[in-house]
Amino acid sequence: MVRKIKAKLVLQLRNQGLSGRAISLAQGMSRHSIQAVIDAADQLGCAIAKRACEHRIRAHYVRMPDLEEAWVAAQDTPGGSGKFLRKYAAFTLLVIDEWLLDRPTESMRTMLLELMERRYGETSTVFCTQYSQKDWHQRLGSGVHADAIMDRIIHNTIWDETGNYNMREHTALVTA
Repeated sequence: MVRKIKAKLVLQLRNQGLSGRAISLAQGMSRHSIQAVIDAADQLGCAIAKRACEHRIRAHYVRMPDLEEAWVAAQDTPGGSGKFLRKYAAFTLLVIDEWLLDRPTESMRTMLLELMERRYGETSTVFCTQYSQKDWHQRLGSGVHADAIMDRIIHNTIWDETGNYNMREHTALVTA
């Protein structure tokens, strides 16, 4: 199932006083066991995580470079890799911003596979990226790990594409 919701529509619904939960329910999305992809909408991703926290949903927002840095640090401590995976697998909602901005290393691909395996069907993950879904496999290295990671991401996914709408540009115009 693919759904396209334009950022302008979300902003219009927000301006009409609808909460994020009401918007998602109106679009037929459940709060649990979905994965959403938002292209070029990091502010929207952060807002989703914030709204989830307001509804007492255990959520975490992390930039992909920070996730990789935390993974490298975790590998340097005894038992750190397992603790890292348990931590990020436990969030009901995990928002990963700047998804695939840089090509992941072999170690990072292995971690992503394990993390997506642990989260699959149990929790929700939002990927904020500038890349279309068709480019992900190549950016993940085009190998067996890329196949496996993509397999765990694309099933049971709702895709929200904001198109060319730029929130930073919109904010700058409003404040100018």
